Amino acid sequence: MLPSELRTLFDRVSDHFPGHTMQRVRLPDRRIRYTYASPGMRETFGLDPASVLAEETASHDWLHPEDRDRFLDAVHRSADRLETLDEEVRVHGSDGRMRWVRSIGHPRSLSDGSVVWDGIALDVTARRETEAALERMVQLARDAEASPSTLVTGEGGRVGRSLAAIGRHLDALSRVVPPDAMQHLEAVRAELSGLLQTGATATTSVSLTSRQRDVLDLMAQGFSNRDIGSRLGIDPGTAKLHVAALLKRLGAPNRTAAVAAARRGGLL
Repeated sequence: MLPSELRTLFDRVSDHFPGHTMQRVRLPDRRIRYTYASPGMRETFGLDPASVLAEETASHDWLHPEDRDRFLDAVHRSADRLETLDEEVRVHGSDGRMRWVRSIGHPRSLSDGSVVWDGIALDVTARRETEAALERMVQLARDAEASPSTLVTGEGGRVGRSLAAIGRHLDALSRVVPPDAMQHLEAVRAELSGLLQTGATATTSVSLTSRQRDVLDLMAQGFSNRDIGSRLGIDPGTAKLHVAALLKRLGAPNRTAAVAAARRGGLL
């Protein structure tokens, strides 16, 4: 268990972000248990810290069944390699709500073979829900563009009106999304703009935003979405949206074809 002074410090730290601090231990027999959880566990995730701490072996039954094994695998991998644990999972609170949680912890080994993480768990539900909503909007736009009614194109056509309506929803959403979701939203805006331009005329030459050109250059060098995100300072999900927008703009089924089309068109 944590000393009382350190526990008080952790409690104060957790008061300043949407989540909680905690200490997780993997024992020499590979059982996992929790030796500290701040009050934020109850306030943010609807979980009773006392119940979690009372378990000699953590059941992790508060995790979504589809995420539980993946999370435990990540915990053991972090312990075996002494690498940072950074995973996002769904949590079912005792209040019935489902939330997305990002668990981050830096492991350290003890002389008896145990591994300890002093970490934090952040509520990232707003970002996850925003990303899901934006991706649904983009899919609706793609479906509309692929339908027979796409013969009525351009900003005044049926497709154009649908995309413009989605754009207005994005404008409203931009006023309430958390800061870490704004880059994702801007990538969606770029894709919707591309869909409108594509619908206006099939013969219009392709033009790219400066961000899309940056992504295209890195695609041509063979970088993955994660690497592209790292180099441009955006998250991998946002990089993925930019890549999808480029494939759409270039009429390409995959990254290799997109790069080839860009070279033929003088974009590279």
